[in-house]
Amino acid sequence: MSEPIIRVEHITKNFRGLKAVNDLSLTVEEGGITGMIGPNDLLSREGNYQLQAL
Repeated sequence: MSEPIIRVEHITKNFRGLKAVNDLSLTVEEGGITGMIGPNDLLSREGNYQLQAL
């Protein structure tokens, strides 16, 4: 197993009173392929926004 190139822990995002992301933790290892899916695309979109802000 290789070293992680991205590691985030316990990200939460509220949007207009809605908890869009709740306690997201993610590790991406070098050479790996990682995707995020959610029940209505809000989780994956907001999760991606949070990762881009890092």
